[in-house]
Amino acid sequence: MELDEISRISYLDFDIAKRKLTVFHESDYQPIDIAIQQLNLGGKRISTAPTNQTVFKENTNQKRTLWSVLAINFVFFLLK
Repeated sequence: MELDEISRISYLDFDIAKRKLTVFHESDYQPIDIAIQQLNLGGKRISTAPTNQTVFKENTNQKRTLWSVLAINFVFFLLK
């Protein structure tokens, strides 16, 4: 959510197991660094590299898992 206000971010790739976020963007990286540092989670930039990638595969597996968890929570809410 912290990065929502930064324009020109094309895609965010979260690797939760490795605690790694890859940001694909078209602008200067400094506003992104500042936003991540403000979270106070110990984030740091590992590298910066140009890429020509413009098409990103949507991770439907993560979406399905999230919707399943939300549905289970909703069912428990109704049963309460």
